Amino acid sequence: MKRAGLLTTGVASFILSIFSIFLTPSLRGQQQQQQPQDMLEVCPKQNCTILLDNDRVRVTRVLIRKGATLPMHRHVFPFLWHSLTAGRVRTTSPDGKSEVNNITSGQTVWSEPVTHSMENVGTTDWRSVVVELKR
Repeated sequence: MKRAGLLTTGVASFILSIFSIFLTPSLRGQQQQQQPQDMLEVCPKQNCTILLDNDRVRVTRVLIRKGATLPMHRHVFPFLWHSLTAGRVRTTSPDGKSEVNNITSGQTVWSEPVTHSMENVGTTDWRSVVVELKR
């Protein structure tokens, strides 16, 4: 009887270890999906165009149409954005705090890494260039 109990325990341990091999990566994937994604992963391709991408910098032209939202995303590196047109944009942080800014054409702003969403609450499309420094 003792042997059967040990065999059953050994089989159960083996089955649990097999399940953990297969379940753990999927659980990790679920946790990663909850993290905000990179801007280029959430921005529609027709609205974000990479102008330059190398080991030091990524330069992206961004278009947020009137009434459109760029979903919650993260900037891992310090970056600046340069506005090509005037606009009115609501920026919202993960905790729900938001701020509306009137942006002038030619305005340039520096930012440390940040997670946010952006909504064009103005009356025209808003265009900018984002320069992310990778070092």
